Amino acid sequence: MKYKITYTHPASRQIQVETEVHFHDNEPREVWLPVWRPGRYEKADFAQYVSGFQVLDAEGNSLKWEKTASHVWKIFSDCKSCIIRYRFYAGILNAGSTWVDESCLYINPVNCLLYKPGSLHEPCELRLNVPDDYQFATSLISVERGVFQTSDFHELADSPIIAADSFTHLQFKQSGINFHFWFRGGNPDLEIIQPHMQQIIAVQLKTMGSFPVDTYHVLCHILPYAAYHGVEHRASTVLTLGPSDKFMDPELYMEYLGVFSHELFHVWNVKSIRPADMLPYDYSKENYSRLGYIYEGVTTYYGDLFCIRSGVFDWEFFAGILEEWLTRYYHNEGRNVYSVSDSSLDTWIDGYKPGVPGRRVNIYNEGALCAWMADLKIRRNTSDQQSMDDVIRKLNEEFGNLEKGYTRNDYKRMIEEVSGCAMDDYFSDFVEGTTDYGQWLKPLVEHVGLEIREEKNTSVLAADFGFTLRVENERYYVAQIATGSPAYEAGFALQDEVLLVQGEAPDMKTSEMPKEIEIQLKRMGQEKTFLLMADGNSYFNTVRVAKKTDASESQRRAFALWTGVSF
Repeated sequence: MKYKITYTHPASRQIQVETEVHFHDNEPREVWLPVWRPGRYEKADFAQYVSGFQVLDAEGNSLKWEKTASHVWKIFSDCKSCIIRYRFYAGILNAGSTWVDESCLYINPVNCLLYKPGSLHEPCELRLNVPDDYQFATSLISVERGVFQTSDFHELADSPIIAADSFTHLQFKQSGINFHFWFRGGNPDLEIIQPHMQQIIAVQLKTMGSFPVDTYHVLCHILPYAAYHGVEHRASTVLTLGPSDKFMDPELYMEYLGVFSHELFHVWNVKSIRPADMLPYDYSKENYSRLGYIYEGVTTYYGDLFCIRSGVFDWEFFAGILEEWLTRYYHNEGRNVYSVSDSSLDTWIDGYKPGVPGRRVNIYNEGALCAWMADLKIRRNTSDQQSMDDVIRKLNEEFGNLEKGYTRNDYKRMIEEVSGCAMDDYFSDFVEGTTDYGQWLKPLVEHVGLEIREEKNTSVLAADFGFTLRVENERYYVAQIATGSPAYEAGFALQDEVLLVQGEAPDMKTSEMPKEIEIQLKRMGQEKTFLLMADGNSYFNTVRVAKKTDASESQRRAFALWTGVSF
């Protein structure tokens, strides 16, 4: 397959794609467009961005074609080759999209390039027609300016490209591996960034022992508005962060460090160590797997753990992340009815949107907690001689390095081999069940000198009356309602606008309030008044992870071995 991408009017956000297709004698005359992209486990139906589709023979004559499915085009001809042309709408800018503007062409080939379903293994060539002064940020090797060749469609689909008029470019070599960082926008301070990147890379390489590729590229869009997104690839990652004027401010910069660490670890965990369910990727349909708690949950856990081990996060910041995971877990009533394993399968339905309240859990959040649980269990059971580090290394050795897919039973076997104990309860109760994670976590954290405790929410509305607020355009809306709480029993509904609380404009209400309060809401254009009576229960508690004041020397030692920092 040979592809050419051009554009003439970038403000229209339209690119022109031309594909040269060669068919074998008995090969169906069909071309397909991916319906999803690896790293985002939901259907995207990229065909919705295609228009002006046409097929020409070698002499330029139009050939008849027909769509036989949302992503499939059938060509009515026995021709050995043809040219396919279409427009693709490149008007979405995130870490997994395709975009064009007056200074940049950003391509995720998996969005916009066709393939022959039986010929994914055949070599591909991509030609980009861009201005002469553009630079190219990509893991692909060019055979001439703007022309890239890959061994097969899988490699092409996994290789994003930014062609742009300017970059801030950071390059260094570490442990024999070439690293490139390409920043678009903002004002990144490379003197601060480089040592932090090297620290994170060093601790990941030390843990894993080898790196799957010899060159790795980080493509970073720093946008003028709030943004946070990352997508993994085998030899690169794309990050979007913003707003650009705050990129080096502590809050956003810490997010950059965390998402970089997360996506870098994906080079091993999912790009190399991949479930059998997704090896190889099938771009034509959902690639269902119940193992999202491994390929995303374990990655979430290690992405942040590597940051404290490398020294770019301190303990207080890392503890805040653990607290956030736990608080999200306890605030989500879906934990009582749906396991993280089942939620992984359902990621394809509603994994990247709020969804129905209390229906499921989140594979990133609950998966990270399950990984933490397993790590502490292994450490306690082996007197800190083994850990989840050893599990991930074994997965890489037995599956990643051999390009072999693993199963749930493979993962369980490895945890049991490393820990030296049966893990049936861990899987049946927590990974594949709905038992309260605290039953294991609270005693396990004592091994590293910590304690988990619940504290009353500082918002009186949340704590006493059972509902939380979100703010949008200086207006307050009901965000969550605890089942059985005063707000629930009174008939509060999600998205109700809160107009007045005790006759005053609403806020997060951190000061004491009467046990009975009056709240004025607006719902479907109508104002309603409710009287809420506190019932003595505490809702939406927050969770604290703290060091024990009487931690023993062995607990302090275990903490240091786990985090890489002293107690």
